Amino acid sequence: MIHSLHRAGVAALFVYGLAAASTPAIAMPTYTVTPASGGSVFGTPNWSERAKVNLNGTKRNVQAGLFRLRLDDGNGTAFDLATFCIEIMQSLRLPNSYTEQTFNPATRNAVNALWSNAFLLVDGDRTAAAFQFALWEITHDTGFDLGAGAMTIKGKAATVALSQSWLGNIGDNTWKPNADVTVTALVSARSQNQLFARLKPEPTQQIPVPATGLLIAGAALFGLVHRFRRRAAR
Repeated sequence: MIHSLHRAGVAALFVYGLAAASTPAIAMPTYTVTPASGGSVFGTPNWSERAKVNLNGTKRNVQAGLFRLRLDDGNGTAFDLATFCIEIMQSLRLPNSYTEQTFNPATRNAVNALWSNAFLLVDGDRTAAAFQFALWEITHDTGFDLGAGAMTIKGKAATVALSQSWLGNIGDNTWKPNADVTVTALVSARSQNQLFARLKPEPTQQIPVPATGLLIAGAALFGLVHRFRRRAAR
């Protein structure tokens, strides 16, 4: 999370489970992303833990947890929301420009299952870091094992055990994707890629929904309630 990684074109997309752009390209929403609080990307309270990651032999010390970020569409609307890292070896450099991108089907289903079942369990340092560990395993490795494979993680024992149990729930289909949740990547050429999610509005939904949909922002800002916060950009 605090280090740079040189990308290798389309090949890099598959490392993180992202789908290659179709031709002709469809214009995807683009945002300027900044910390929601104007300070630390983790915001207040800071829900994160330190850990050590080994990705294909490259070892890094990382701070794993939930980010509180603000997306500005440049058209008078900004969104505060929760995101998680999907690119371990790249730095998060803000402010920066980001574009939405989809995941490939296999990765999308696993990420959806994680978000749909574990996101509401995130209530502090341990659970936020456990969520991040599981997400990295899904986007950077195969096998759903934090202790083996292309990526391994060493952190607090209770956090690793919790994350591994969540991965087990996904692997044995105890946790399934939710069709009402759409997981989306935020991709930048100069900054760390991020994950966020949208919740499909119900037919009786009275909140005006922008073109980008309803963002799931609860854990980021107001204590684990799936809710969306939209404010007019000043």
